[in-house]
Amino acid sequence: MFDTRRAEESNVPRSLMIVLLTAATAAAAPVPKPPPPDPFEVGRMGITFTDEGLGVSAIEPSLPVAKSGLRVGDEFVSVGPVEAKTRRDIQLLVGGLRPGTKLAVVVNRNGERHTLTVMLGEADDRVKAAFRQLRTPAEDEPVP
Repeated sequence: MFDTRRAEESNVPRSLMIVLLTAATAAAAPVPKPPPPDPFEVGRMGITFTDEGLGVSAIEPSLPVAKSGLRVGDEFVSVGPVEAKTRRDIQLLVGGLRPGTKLAVVVNRNGERHTLTVMLGEADDRVKAAFRQLRTPAEDEPVP
């Protein structure tokens, strides 16, 4: 609490005392709430598949996957709880998760299975648009 008697005794100008009192008793401005998460925000692993199968042909160095231990030539066995049978299985699972999600990934590397933890990065606008289209019901489709 601001002691006005003490301020008067110390020869503080009255105008400064009013400013100090106003500042001391003013209510703090409300802190704005963060925006709600984008419902179409999708995760991205950041790999390129080989032409056939579930092998890795390239890893995007700017995404977290580059630090996971995944290597070019690894072949997916499972991603999270899903056994990887097709690329689409992996793409749908990863696209349904948010950036920053960590997944246990099992890969076959030179005949040996390795379990890695992969953190998803953020998808680019092109990928987000594709998932937005997949998740948005058509006009004649009933919404549950």
